Amino acid sequence: MRSLVFIFLLVPACGLSARLQAILTLPAGTIVTALKFDSAGNIYLGGYVKPAQPKSTFDISDAFIAKLSSDGSQTLFRTVLQGASEDGIRDIAIAADGSVHATGTTSSQDFPVTIGSFGGATSKGFYARFDSKGALVSATLLVGTGDSSGEGIAVGSDGAVYITGSRGIPATGAYVAKFEI
Repeated sequence: MRSLVFIFLLVPACGLSARLQAILTLPAGTIVTALKFDSAGNIYLGGYVKPAQPKSTFDISDAFIAKLSSDGSQTLFRTVLQGASEDGIRDIAIAADGSVHATGTTSSQDFPVTIGSFGGATSKGFYARFDSKGALVSATLLVGTGDSSGEGIAVGSDGAVYITGSRGIPATGAYVAKFEI
């Protein structure tokens, strides 16, 4: 089944009324789970997309981030994190320097973690940092061994990154992690 995803912009017309304006159509199989804006009004998206070339029969989604111009007419960058199984971004945060911080969940044993990452082989939650051009700077698995997820993310005024998530399936607890960048 083919479907389209639309992003709409509400533009105030007169008084309290607004009109709905479609600004972007995304490919079928794209799910947006995070939407943020920077101070210039650029649009940031995070979520997951159906892989164009799956690595395995279990590869049903790949995590992605994208930056669009403020009117949605230009894709300024799009970065995909692909493992051999299910990967998806749940939330993103934009830092003052334009870097993008993302958290989500992966079932891929080959998720693209970088040197110095934390976590064990069965960790499922992840944290990824991208520079202002969308290049992956670092990625790490979260909460050691066992199942986990990354659900929410924020950048503090001190530049530290805070991530929330759950442990276990079904969830047996929650966590808040702090990364000092």
